[in-house]
Amino acid sequence: EVTDDTLIHFGMDDVKQKILTIPLWLSIYLAIANENKQAPVFVNKLELIKKYWEDRIQALTELGFSQTEISSAVEHLVTTASHIMQNGIPENLLDSQFYKVYEAMVSTGILTKQDGKITFFHQALYDYQLGKKLYEYALVSTEQFLYAFGDKSQQLLTRREHIKYALSLILQTEQKRFADVIWALLTSVNIRFHLKYLALKMLKEVTEIKKPTEKLINNILQDATLEKNFIDNCCFGSPILVEFLSNQNYISKWLASGDEKNIDLAIRLLRSVIEARSDLLIQNMNPYFNQSDEWNSRYLNAIWQPASKDNPEIFEIRKKISKEMTN
Repeated sequence: EVTDDTLIHFGMDDVKQKILTIPLWLSIYLAIANENKQAPVFVNKLELIKKYWEDRIQALTELGFSQTEISSAVEHLVTTASHIMQNGIPENLLDSQFYKVYEAMVSTGILTKQDGKITFFHQALYDYQLGKKLYEYALVSTEQFLYAFGDKSQQLLTRREHIKYALSLILQTEQKRFADVIWALLTSVNIRFHLKYLALKMLKEVTEIKKPTEKLINNILQDATLEKNFIDNCCFGSPILVEFLSNQNYISKWLASGDEKNIDLAIRLLRSVIEARSDLLIQNMNPYFNQSDEWNSRYLNAIWQPASKDNPEIFEIRKKISKEMTN
C-alpha cells in the first residue's frame, strides 16, 4: 500500500506539500496513488480532483456502465443537490432509472449512503461538478455564466469553491474567455463583493500573461478601487505579476513620481520577489544608485534578505551601496 510516509515529501514543492497537509486532499491523493500504484502528478487541487473523478469513472466503465449512463446519473445527482441546496439527497428524490449506477458509485468511492440519503463521498467531488456546470455555461457565453449565479441572495460563501473550479477550468481552456469572465464578474453590479474578490485573486493562477489578460490587468489598473485590491491581494510575492508591472512601466513610473507612497509601493513589490527575480529589482533601481543618500538607503532597504542569500550581482550592489553610505 502507498502511504503518506512514502509519497508526501517525495519531489514536491511547498505548495503541493501544503495541499496534502489537509486530510481531504491527502485521502484523495492516496486513493489515486493506491489505485494506480504510483503517485499522481498534479499542480493544484483542481488537477487532483479531476484525476480522482477520471479514475472513478474509469472504475465505473470497467463495471459495464456507459459514459452516457454515468454522465446522466451525475447530472441528475448534481442538479437535484443544487436545487435543494445541500449535498445530502433523500433517496426518494432520485430517479430510479439510475439506481444501479448510484449503487456502483457507492462501491467505487464516489458516493456514500446513510439514513436514507445519498451524499458525495467528498464535498470536493460535489463542488467540482458544480464548478464544471458553471464552466460549461461560460463556454456558451459570459452572459449565461453570470445568469447561473442567480441573484445576490443565492451567492453564498459556500459557492466559492464551485466558482474557483469553474474559473480554473476556463483558464485552462482559453485565456480570452477567462479574461472576459473575470472582467464581467468585477464590473457587474449583481455580483457580491466576496465573489469579485475571488475573481480578482484568480489572476495569481495565470502562469503566462497573454494579450487578453494583459488588457484585463491594464483595465483593472485604471480603476482606483480595483487597482488597490489587485496590487494588495495579487501582486505581492508574484514574480509573474511584478514582472508585468515592470514591463508595462508601472513600477518605473511610480519610482519616478516623487510621491513617497508610490515609491514605497514600487520598492515593496520589487522586494517581495527578490529571491525569484532579483533582476527586476536591479533593472528598476539601478537608475537611482547614488542619486542621493535617501535613494541608496531605499535601494539597500529593498535588499531585505540576509547577505548569505545574495546572488553575486546583488552582493556587489550591497557592497557598493554600503561603501557609499559609510564614506
